[in-house]
Amino acid sequence: MVQHTFPNIKDLNPDDLLAAINAMFQLSDHAGIGEFRVGRFAVTILEMTHFVTFAEPMPDTGYEVFMLPLGNLGGQFWATNLTINGFTANFSSGANITFSYMAVEDT
Repeated sequence: MVQHTFPNIKDLNPDDLLAAINAMFQLSDHAGIGEFRVGRFAVTILEMTHFVTFAEPMPDTGYEVFMLPLGNLGGQFWATNLTINGFTANFSSGANITFSYMAVEDT
């Protein structure tokens, strides 16, 4: 059986959903899963790259980034330049669009 622990919901700030999600993952313990960072960022049609900064640094650069466009991008997107403070999002075409992301530590 895999053991999981979760934080007390009263310890999380309900006014900032993304901060609450990040805090929940930082305070939780899941076997085989490291730290998480989640957030959103917006880009304009002229941006082909965008540096995303985490609210809290990752422990190291060993993490995966999952991005989801909240609309029709009409092209490809990928993450590069992984640092403890964030990553660079790259786009094959420009668009005025918002992305959600999740960075997951490799364990």
